[in-house]
Amino acid sequence: MKNIVLIDFTPESDNSLKYAIEITKPIKGAHLELINVSKASNFTESNKKLQALKEKHNSDELKIEAVELTGDFMEVLPEYINSEKTGFVFCGTHDIRFLEHLFNSRALKLMQNSHANFIFIPNTKKSTDSPKHVMVPILEDNDSLQSLEPLLFLKHFLKFEITLVTYKGQDTGQKGNLIVATKILDKKDVDYKIEYLGESQTELLDGIENLATSLNVEMISIVDFTEDSVFNFGAVGFVEGLIRNENNLGVMVIQNQDLEYYTGFKTQGG
Repeated sequence: MKNIVLIDFTPESDNSLKYAIEITKPIKGAHLELINVSKASNFTESNKKLQALKEKHNSDELKIEAVELTGDFMEVLPEYINSEKTGFVFCGTHDIRFLEHLFNSRALKLMQNSHANFIFIPNTKKSTDSPKHVMVPILEDNDSLQSLEPLLFLKHFLKFEITLVTYKGQDTGQKGNLIVATKILDKKDVDYKIEYLGESQTELLDGIENLATSLNVEMISIVDFTEDSVFNFGAVGFVEGLIRNENNLGVMVIQNQDLEYYTGFKTQGG
């Protein structure tokens, strides 16, 4: 399994790299790849810095490789990510230079064009340890259950609590999905907690950051529904807002693969 870290030589990407190392190192057979995208005129200088970063963090416990790309960020990066199976793409947020590449919906475009799951690390996150508590929203769309897939994969190698959060409204969709989620976790003998927030999906999404903070959650795992009409009422604003949160929350964004069955439990590239 190959994980990727997006590097732009800022403190944010350095923090993301340290976080990626802690998550990737325990995964059997996994390795990490550092990627920077530069202009052709800066290739030599940027590649030298990237190779130095690789040598600094490379170890017997985790193989690290470095790849310097040139060209337009939004074109060459998805093409490279899709050229081989990639598990997770790690990137730091809130640095202006990085946001120029990613946000104003370009983060979503990058994810939608890349066949990989993303883990965003906010610049406010002080600890680079792997997460000890992960929250999974259970929504009305059946595909929200895809958030469980990579978590069950990571559970083989990392220790963390799982909290399922949903709302108390009368919609049967989220209630049925909660039942399925609990059956999946019970079958895998995975402990979990259940929390309820609000009476509607909108109330749940509006308050999820505050709830996560109050429960000492360190990461929220969501599915990228930004292209799906069912979720699109506020998907773009919600996903981008959550990615850029200021509550020290890492955010795992799972690609929506429109799966009908949730029995494989193999993260992309796993």
